[in-house]
Amino acid sequence: MPVSRPELITLAKSGNSFCDNGRHWRPSRLLFGVVGDPVRHSLSPIFQNAALDHEDFVADYVRLQLGDEQLELFMASSWALGFRGFNVTSPHKERVFRLCRESTGEAKRAEAVNTVRVEQDGWLGHNTDIAGIRNVLDQWKLDKGFRGIVLGAGGSARAAILALADAGAESVAVVAREGISRSATQQWIHGAAEALKSAVSFCPWDVINAQSDRDQVVVSCLPAGVATDEVLGPARGRSYLLDMRYGTQAIGTLSAGWTRRDGSGVLLAQGAEAFRWWFRQDPPIDVMTAALESALD
Repeated sequence: MPVSRPELITLAKSGNSFCDNGRHWRPSRLLFGVVGDPVRHSLSPIFQNAALDHEDFVADYVRLQLGDEQLELFMASSWALGFRGFNVTSPHKERVFRLCRESTGEAKRAEAVNTVRVEQDGWLGHNTDIAGIRNVLDQWKLDKGFRGIVLGAGGSARAAILALADAGAESVAVVAREGISRSATQQWIHGAAEALKSAVSFCPWDVINAQSDRDQVVVSCLPAGVATDEVLGPARGRSYLLDMRYGTQAIGTLSAGWTRRDGSGVLLAQGAEAFRWWFRQDPPIDVMTAALESALD
């Protein structure tokens, strides 16, 4: 019999229970999930629950809508509420990094966390976005010395900067409007290793059309509703776009010459790495892939 799971849950004001569509909801199994604001669009529960069921784990993976002001309350109660792990999506990746008792090397590199292991004495933070993005970049078989461009400046953008540098980008231009996220990412770069610091620059929106003859790879970390075709001009040479959004969020029509991938491949790759980190075993990747592909059809 299929397991019945809530579409979206929220944290009660007291912090010691959940609500499902405004009604009290009590989990009967251990919990994993994705935390964000908004989070209803996330497809992670579809393939993570398929993996949990395939492995006969007595656990549910849920969407938990949390505002920034609720994160500390959730941190204090997450173990008692039954959470043992969760993913983090926008806009909480940098804040969760600061709340974690301990973080892995990848999370420290980005100063952003997208995967948490909940333990009785606190949160352990990890970043699987870097590996997820790198997985897609490696499929393009890029030559070293290409030009990297990142659209946006949040937690996912930091992972994109690191993945592009790791893949052999000679330079990485970060294109983002002035604001808190850009200032925070500039501060992060200021404290980064010298090789990364010297490769990264912050540029105005029109920089993308000032293209050289080098291959270029754009990773878009723009929010839902912003079309990439508003900022990307005609392709020159080999031009690649990885749009971190997926499904109906990935909008816009590119000029001819661009090779484009949406974020579903990154979503699956980072989710598989999260499963491996939580359970210390290889994920059933074929099961996860089939579930995600079915949801996207």
